[in-house]
Amino acid sequence: MAASRHIPMGSLALFALLRATHACTTIVAKLGGTTFTTHTADCPDCDFRLAKIKRRVLPSSGTEEVMMYRRQYPREVSARAKTWDVAQLRGPTAAHVAFWSSDDFQRAQRAGNVAVEDIDAIAEEVGGLVGGATSLSYYEALFAIANEAGVTVGESTCYAALSAAPADPARDAAAGFTGAIYDIAALSRVALERCATARCAVRLMGLLAEAGGYYAAGMAGSEGGEGLSVADGDEGWMFHILPANTTDGKRASAVWAAMRVRDGEAVVCANAFVIRGVPAADGFGADGRDYLVSTNMVDAATHHDLHITYTSDGELDFYATYGGGSDPYNLKRQWRIYDRLAPSLELQPDDAVMAALHDRARRERVPFAKTDAELGDTGEFPAGVWPDLPKAYRDRVQGAYYPVAVAIETVATPTDAETLIDAANVVASLMREIYAGTKFDASLDLRGGAFGDPEELPGAPRRVSIQRTSFWHVGQSSLLLDRRRSTVLRYGQYLCQYSPHVGPFVPLLVAGDEEPPAELTSGSLFEAPAAFGDAAGAPRSLFWAAALLGGWSRQFFRVAQPEVAARRDAVEAANDAALLAALAGDGSDASFAKFNGAAAARATSETLDAFAAFVVKYRDGYVVTDRCGAVDDVTAKCDACPEDNPSSSYDISTKSMTYLDWWKAAVNPPAPFPPALVAEAPAATSSGLLAHAATFSLGAALAAALVTLRGARPPRSAAAAAAGYGAAPADDAL
Repeated sequence: MAASRHIPMGSLALFALLRATHACTTIVAKLGGTTFTTHTADCPDCDFRLAKIKRRVLPSSGTEEVMMYRRQYPREVSARAKTWDVAQLRGPTAAHVAFWSSDDFQRAQRAGNVAVEDIDAIAEEVGGLVGGATSLSYYEALFAIANEAGVTVGESTCYAALSAAPADPARDAAAGFTGAIYDIAALSRVALERCATARCAVRLMGLLAEAGGYYAAGMAGSEGGEGLSVADGDEGWMFHILPANTTDGKRASAVWAAMRVRDGEAVVCANAFVIRGVPAADGFGADGRDYLVSTNMVDAATHHDLHITYTSDGELDFYATYGGGSDPYNLKRQWRIYDRLAPSLELQPDDAVMAALHDRARRERVPFAKTDAELGDTGEFPAGVWPDLPKAYRDRVQGAYYPVAVAIETVATPTDAETLIDAANVVASLMREIYAGTKFDASLDLRGGAFGDPEELPGAPRRVSIQRTSFWHVGQSSLLLDRRRSTVLRYGQYLCQYSPHVGPFVPLLVAGDEEPPAELTSGSLFEAPAAFGDAAGAPRSLFWAAALLGGWSRQFFRVAQPEVAARRDAVEAANDAALLAALAGDGSDASFAKFNGAAAARATSETLDAFAAFVVKYRDGYVVTDRCGAVDDVTAKCDACPEDNPSSSYDISTKSMTYLDWWKAAVNPPAPFPPALVAEAPAATSSGLLAHAATFSLGAALAAALVTLRGARPPRSAAAAAAGYGAAPADDAL
C-alpha cells in the first residue's frame, strides 16, 4: 500500500509492524440464548490481579478522569477498587512502594479528563446510563471484562496499518493538535459501567473513540489495532478499532467496525482483523450480516494515504485496507479453533492454505514479488511453502481460505444450567489448545528436550495456550436463567511462563458489589509469598500456585501433563457441582460471594497440593511411587504388589522416565564422535585456542544439523531478525 512514513500533528504514524510480544486470542460465540467471549492475556509482565468496580452514582457535571494504559504491576493505584488501593501494594523494597504511592506516579497514570456532558450525550444516544443514574458494577483486570447486566468482553491486539501514542499536552499544543485520550481499556470501563447490552457497549466505545481519540495499548506498531469480543446473551459482536486523525489533521480520532455473530456461530480473532466487507453505514451488509461502523471509513483511509481495497460486492474491505498481516502467528490459531468447532469443513492448516494460494496465483498469472518490500512479512512459513507473492495480493485473497465465522458443530446449544456449564467447559478447552495430536504438537519437537517441553520454542507454531499467559477468562451470559444467575466469569490466572492448560479456572458469579476472592486479587510479579498465606495473614495466590505447578511440571511435560490435566479437571468438576448448587440458591450477593470464595480457595489449595505431590513424584528423571500404587489416587499403579514379600509393598519405587526412541536416535548419532570432541582439553596456547575453536565449530555444526532434523525455520532478513519476529515495516508493505 502507499504508506505515509510520518503523519505529523498528533504522533499518529505508520509504525513498523513488529509482531506483538503481548498478543492474545479471543472468541465470540452464540448458541441460542447464550453467548461466550474469551481472552488470554498473553503478556509476561502484566499485572494479573482481578478487581471489582462497585456501583456509584454517575456525575451529572464536571469531568471524568481517564486512566492511562498500563499493564505492569501495579496496573493502577487509585480508590476505584480495593485491588487498586494503595494499601494493597506489595513491592520488593520500601522504595518501590513509596514510588508507586507518590504524587508523580499518580499523575503519570492519568491520560486526561473528559467533560461529563460529552460522555452523557453519547451514552444517551446509544441507550446507556447517564449522569444521576447508578452505574453497573463490573470486573476488570487489564480492561473491563464482565458486568452485572451480563455484558462480557474479550480482547486481542491486532496488526494494523496505523498506530498512535496518547495525548501529550506540551507536544500537542505546540503542533496545534488535540491528542488521543482513550485506549481500549479506558473505553471498555466506560462501556461496562454504563451499558446493559453488547450493542450499547460497542457503539459507546466506537463513538467515544471517534470523539476523544484512540491510541494503541502498549503504543507499539503491531498493537495499533484491537479486536474485542462483546456479548450479552442475546447478541454477540466482533469489534475492531484502530487510531486515525480527523481529515483536517487537527484532532485524534478512530476508525472502527463491528460485526454481529449469527446464532450458532463463532468468530476467532488472533492478532489480526477478521472483518472483511463493511457497509457505508450501520445496517446489513452485502453478506446479510448486521454491522455497526464509523462514518469515516473511506475518508480516514484517504487522509492517511492507505490503499483502499474493495470486495467483489463493492464494499470497503476492512481487513485488507486497515489490517492485513495474516501469517502463521495468527492463522494457525484460527485454523485449530475453527477445525475443532466445525470439523466438517475440513479446513486445512495455514501451510496447506498458502501452498494452494501459490497455485491459484500461478493460474491467475500474478507477478511474483521481486523485493523484500513487495513480499512483506513471511512469518514462520517453512522454506518452499510461502508463496513469493506481493503482500497486497495475499491480503486481498486471504479471506477465501478461512471464513469470517463458522457454524458451531461440536458444542451443544445450552438448555438449562447443567448444559450451560458443559458448553462453557468446551469453550474453555479451546483456550487450552496446544495442537496435541497434530503435526504441530511442539511436545514432539526435538528442541523441547527428552520430555517434550512445548513452550514456544524458537520457530515452533504459535499456540493458543502459551507459557507467557498472565491470566485468561471465559465470559458466559445467558437468557436461560435470570441475569444474576446466568452471568459467569470463568477466570484463570497464570504467571508468565505458565499456560491455560496447567491450572484450574475459577467460576465467578458476577452479580453484586461483593469483592472477588483474595486468591485472585492479591500477589505481585515482584515477589512470591514465602509461605503462600500461612504467615502474617497474607492471602494465598492462585497465580503463584499455578506458577509453581507449571514451572515444575513443564520440565517433565510428556510424563507429567496427563496428571496435571487430571487434577485440574477434578478441581473444575468439583467447582461446577458447587456452581449448580449456588445457581439453585437464593441468588443473594452474600451467597454468590460465598460460592466465589470457596471456588477460589479450592482451586488454590488443590493446585498447591498438586505441586507438593509433583516435587516428590516427578524428580531427577524418575517417577517415584510406592510399589502397590501411586503416591496419590489420580495416577495409575506402577507395580503389582509382590505376593511373596508383602513387606516390600511399602517400599519406594523409582522408575526412570523413558526417552522417546526418535529423540534418542536424534541426539545419539550412530557414528562415534570425532576424536577432537573427546580429546583432553588443550593448553591455553594460540594453537590450543585454534583447536578449541575448531572443536566448537564442529559441535555447533552438529547441533545445527540436529535442529534441521526437526524442521528449523528458514533465515529471515536482518531487519526481521532484529525485531524478534518475521514481520515487515508498514512503510515497506505494498
